[in-house]
Amino acid sequence: MRMGTNLPIDFETRDMLPSLFDSENLCGAIRDMGFEYVELSLTGALDEAAVLESCERIWTEGLLVDLHPYPKGLHNCAFFERDPDNRCMRLTERYLAIALEVAERQSAPTVLNFHPAEITSRTPPFLGERRELVARSKAFFGWIDELLNESGRRVLVTSELQCPPPAGEPDIALIGDTQEESVHVAEDRRNPRAICWDTGHGYLAHLRRSDPLIPPPEFARRVGHIHLHDVDGERDHVPIGHGQAPIREYCQLLASNGFDGDVTVELHHRVCHERGFGAQDIYQSLVRTRDYLAHGGAA
Repeated sequence: MRMGTNLPIDFETRDMLPSLFDSENLCGAIRDMGFEYVELSLTGALDEAAVLESCERIWTEGLLVDLHPYPKGLHNCAFFERDPDNRCMRLTERYLAIALEVAERQSAPTVLNFHPAEITSRTPPFLGERRELVARSKAFFGWIDELLNESGRRVLVTSELQCPPPAGEPDIALIGDTQEESVHVAEDRRNPRAICWDTGHGYLAHLRRSDPLIPPPEFARRVGHIHLHDVDGERDHVPIGHGQAPIREYCQLLASNGFDGDVTVELHHRVCHERGFGAQDIYQSLVRTRDYLAHGGAA
C-alpha cells in the first residue's frame, strides 16, 4: 500500500496545505512523514510542460506521482464518441500520454483517476437518459483499456465513486454515484480493481440516501485506488479527525481485504481556509491517517 496526498498543479503558490510545518520544502515534509507520492490535479487546460516540471520537483524529493484529471463540458466522457474529432477523445489521449511518460520516468506505475460522466447545470445540453450516460462511461473506459493494452501495467486507470447531488438538485447527473452503479461502470474493465473509492463521497451518499455505510464485498473487491477524507455535516474534503466519517473502520476494511493500492489523503485548500484549519490541523490529520493505515485502523 502506498500512501500519498494531493496538491494542485500550481502548488508553488502554496494554496494547498499552507505553511505546512513552516517548511519551505512542502514535498520534503510530506516525504519525511512517510508518504510516498503526490496526486496532481489536472484541468482541461492541460499544460504538459508544466505537469512534467512539477513532477520533476516531486521526484527530486523522492516521491512518486499519481494523476487526477478534471475534464469538464464537452471534454467530459458524457460526450464521448469514437470519433477522431471528439473533444473528449482528444484530451483523454493527452492525459494518457502524460501518464505513460510519468510512469516511465519515475520507473513505477501511476494512477490516472477519472470521474465517469457528469451532467450539471453548467454542462452543455445533453438530451440522453441516464442509461445512455452509463453506456458512454463504460464505452469510455473500454476504449482506454484498448488504447493502453500492455501499457496498462504501468498506468492504472480508475473510475471514481462520485458524490451524490444534494437533495433538490434534479438537474445534476453524476454517473457512478452509487456503489452499485460504480460496479456496473467498471464490471467489464480489464483490470478487476478499477474503482476509486472516494470515502467522503460514499459517506455523503449514506447521509443523503442511506446508502451502505461500509461498502459491500462486490464493491470492495473492485477497489484499486482510494481517496480518503473526512466529512463534517455536508462538507467533505475535511482533514481526517475533524468530521464524522468512520475513517478508522474504512482502514480496517482495507486491511481485512488485503488492499495494496494507493491511498490519497484528499484535502481541499478552500475547505481548509473556510473552516480555519491550519498547518497543525493538517499535520495531525496526515499523521493520524498514516498510523491508521499502518495499523489497520487500530491506532
